[in-house]
Amino acid sequence: MKLRKIGDTTILCLVRGEEVLTCIREACAAQGIRLAELSALGAVDHAEIGVYHLAEKRFLPRVLDREMEICMLTGNVTQRSGETYLHLHGVLADAAGAVYGGHVNALRVSATAEILIRELPGEVNRRLDAESGIYLLDFPAGEEG
Repeated sequence: MKLRKIGDTTILCLVRGEEVLTCIREACAAQGIRLAELSALGAVDHAEIGVYHLAEKRFLPRVLDREMEICMLTGNVTQRSGETYLHLHGVLADAAGAVYGGHVNALRVSATAEILIRELPGEVNRRLDAESGIYLLDFPAGEEG
């Protein structure tokens, strides 16, 4: 992973074999980023994406092992129990033109990935919502906007 910071934005350039979410977490730790928005483009050969099934309170993954372009990867960086928490959604396309999208749990770079992490001031934490089973943004009373 190569990293460069320009203003409030950290730019990552990943190469073949690197795991995207791991590199984002490492970059956030190295730069002290606690809250950010991010976007990315690139190419991958392994992905785990899917949809959260609310009634069952579980993630329904789809594992894709093929060459694909990252058409869009977007999300945010927040905190959960003092650790970096990533919430990413993406759209991937394969050589046949099939498109896959959803919540992203894993991506392995096949050629390169170019990631922009724009740091925001402050910090936002997450808390487990018992009803949905999802870690929601946590805005303590008196901090709303």
